[in-house]
Amino acid sequence: MAEVEMEIDSVRPALHKNERVVNLKEKAGKRYLPIYIGLSQSDMVVTATNLENRWLAERFRCEFSLFGTDLCRSKIESVIINQFENNVFYAKLVVSNYGKPREVDCPLAKAIALALVRKARIFVDEAVLNEAATPVKT
Repeated sequence: MAEVEMEIDSVRPALHKNERVVNLKEKAGKRYLPIYIGLSQSDMVVTATNLENRWLAERFRCEFSLFGTDLCRSKIESVIINQFENNVFYAKLVVSNYGKPREVDCPLAKAIALALVRKARIFVDEAVLNEAATPVKT
């Protein structure tokens, strides 16, 4: 299925839960994808949105680790939110390590934070958008 490029519109406290909402907006369209994440996971995203110091950003990105993937030496090409099941989103990182691209399963909040720090593109599978997105009313 096709993937749609998204951008982070906002990260806000959820009104009725002890969580935050990461709002992704379709780059070339009018749909939003609200993603609720826990406070501890949202700290990664909030920290990543506020990193302007290059040294801190480099240190921050190397703090993450994924089984079998050296993120300090990898280029993160993109993040793909590819599944929505039982109200849970699943993501993959598309990384190239030593010129070899591959997809790696990744927790959603970590994937979004890494996309922000590495300035990688965020994509959502069309099927996920059809199931979970909300249209913008104009």
